[in-house]
Amino acid sequence: MRIQERQIRPLPIEVLRVVGNAILLEHTTRLGGRQAVAGVEHTLVGMKVASYRKVSLSLSLAHRDKGVPGFIPADAGLVVEVWLRAIVGEGKVMTL
Repeated sequence: MRIQERQIRPLPIEVLRVVGNAILLEHTTRLGGRQAVAGVEHTLVGMKVASYRKVSLSLSLAHRDKGVPGFIPADAGLVVEVWLRAIVGEGKVMTL
């Protein structure tokens, strides 16, 4: 059985902001839903609302050899800063 690779969709411009040299992405994701790269999901586990983490993602936890055309080159590791603003689940919302 051959595993199909996920298609990387371009990000809507509304979720991106450029501040200085940084590209900020407003994103809501469901853990385990493969809606973010593996390294970001690993980073979110155990975080509390209003917490911050800065992590370096190796190639295997980022976009591997595919990259995101026009955004992230192929074979690039990433430095990601994550601010957890809210946790939503099972009918509860925990925010700042």
